[in-house]
Amino acid sequence: MITTFETGTERQYAMRMFSMLSIAVVIMLAMVLAGCVAKPPRRDGPSPENGSPSTPQADFAASPTSGDMPLTVQFTDLSTGDIAQWAWDFDSDGVADSTEQNPTYEYSKNGTYTVSLTVTGTDSSSDTATKNSHITVSYPGPTLSLDLQVVEREDDAIEKGSGPLKWHYASSIVASYSDDKSSSYMCIGSRYQNVTIPKGSTVVEAYIQIYPNVNQDANFTIYAEAEDNPDDFAITPAIIGRNRTSAGVDWVQDRIGLLNWKTSPDIREVVQEVVDRPGWSSGNSLVILLIGKTGDGTPWKLCSVAMVDHPGPEGTIPGPYGMRLHIEYGPP
Repeated sequence: MITTFETGTERQYAMRMFSMLSIAVVIMLAMVLAGCVAKPPRRDGPSPENGSPSTPQADFAASPTSGDMPLTVQFTDLSTGDIAQWAWDFDSDGVADSTEQNPTYEYSKNGTYTVSLTVTGTDSSSDTATKNSHITVSYPGPTLSLDLQVVEREDDAIEKGSGPLKWHYASSIVASYSDDKSSSYMCIGSRYQNVTIPKGSTVVEAYIQIYPNVNQDANFTIYAEAEDNPDDFAITPAIIGRNRTSAGVDWVQDRIGLLNWKTSPDIREVVQEVVDRPGWSSGNSLVILLIGKTGDGTPWKLCSVAMVDHPGPEGTIPGPYGMRLHIEYGPP
């Protein structure tokens, strides 16, 4: 149908309507070209609201999260915000293992691992995501267990900075909490004979057990002596002067309890370092060192490690509450 305008008034009205419609179209096109249409937020650029970088928020995923050693894990960054740097800590040692955005990592030792990702934004702000016990790596084969205990008086000793070394003190009545600030250090040694772990074995788990007779705080680091077949404390009457493994495990616990066996944190890396020594041989002895955390002028704290069970002033034979050592290992 064709519309005709009979009068000049009708023609003028039509022209005004056409002009208004044209203006509206032009305004809409200008808004689109100026970027006024809503856009999704950007992950790696200035925020559209004010042109400044958005704050990063760290997050990540891992696959797989469990399996036999060696285990290769793919880590995927799920962080949001304007991110410039990534720092991954795959084994919770406080050291960045990768700065890639989506790295892979091979776990060559069994154990449970905590993973952290720290992201730093273009505005220099940072955020950290930590997933505790996130990766579990298992030993793939059968394992054997070895349980040992101090068996001779000369295999058990205590040493303080304010006094001489004493045999068979650690598995008896002393080695308890002290307010003696004159002691610059305090340490305990226990020697285990006939450790029948073949060279080349993989230590899957290891821990010591103590039997406290006072309910005080544990606050010390557990090492092993870095020797192939260490002497007892009669032949080498020293603890603090013995060579220690580079690996050490802190045992820090308030009010450890008393009159039952207490198990330390896992010290497999400490034992593994000894078993990996070039001169290690099945049947050698192994010395565990408990070094009190001191040196800042505060009282040393080292819980007592055994019941009152010795028959003499300092004991003649160890009683049933001497320190224990448990090792689970995979043979070569």
